[in-house]
Amino acid sequence: MFASENELERTMLCAASDSSAARDFYRCLLESELIVLGTRGERLAIDVVKSGAGFFHTIFTSPARLTTFSSEVLSTFSIKGRALFEATGGARFIVNPRSSPAKILNPDEIAWCLENFRPAAFSVLKPEIYPARLVKALCVLFMNRSQLQSARLTYVAPPGKEDGARIVIGIEADGDIPRLVEEIFTAAAVTEPDFPVDVASLDTNIANHPLHKHLLTVEPFYRREACYA
Repeated sequence: MFASENELERTMLCAASDSSAARDFYRCLLESELIVLGTRGERLAIDVVKSGAGFFHTIFTSPARLTTFSSEVLSTFSIKGRALFEATGGARFIVNPRSSPAKILNPDEIAWCLENFRPAAFSVLKPEIYPARLVKALCVLFMNRSQLQSARLTYVAPPGKEDGARIVIGIEADGDIPRLVEEIFTAAAVTEPDFPVDVASLDTNIANHPLHKHLLTVEPFYRREACYA
């Protein structure tokens, strides 16, 4: 077995020898930055590898695990586990191929993780100053992104911790959502550099998470037909 490089690898090693530790591994997998074999440009393109059990997309838990897989310089990008799995529904993954332990993630297993390890509870806040500059910048961006249908905004914080407040942008969109999310973060870094901003991809037909349900009750600041900046 490899020596753990981070918390995700520590929980992975524990789960390999103790099934009762699997929940900690799954939770950490969703919250951690993963190294993905592929490219993240105009489209999210994840490489496929063949193992004895079939074909899989490939992810790694640290640079050391990537080096174990190949000594060559490979094309990779980093992304949070939850964001990756939400953007690739139905895909099969293998974690740390050619390392021991490695882990296969099937679609049903990933769906179970997303359903059972949701982000912590939140409180909705009323902002003292509405982020008008951010909204205007996003409206300009969205007018040139035909895949976006609507966008909503809310302020949330952990219960009882208003100093941990953040802006959450909820988007209804099709197509290359990871690319659109990157562009939203870029706009936020310019217009709200001192305030954390998150993005949630919304689906009116599948809105089980409480935060997503709340966002769908908020009046959109942008619709494809018009902008309310």
